[in-house]
Amino acid sequence: MSVVNPASCVAMYDILADAGCKAIIQTAACSALARMIERFFTQNGMKVINVVRRQGQVDILEKAKSPFIANSSTETFEADLKKMIDEV
Repeated sequence: MSVVNPASCVAMYDILADAGCKAIIQTAACSALARMIERFFTQNGMKVINVVRRQGQVDILEKAKSPFIANSSTETFEADLKKMIDEV
């Protein structure tokens, strides 16, 4: 994990940055890799929309000051996600 995750994070960022991406949407956003991706991408100017499945995961990401979090188990998920996409 301490070798593969950072290498995966940097490789994904490089591919997306080279493609001109300004933002990404990631699922399973409370995983160790996803949290690493958010920190690294955000520090390098790319916005990250995080999709999770439970309110407890929303709470964790809110504590970490993640600006874009969508809970896929809510009735308003699609509208919430669309609004975030429009914001980034």
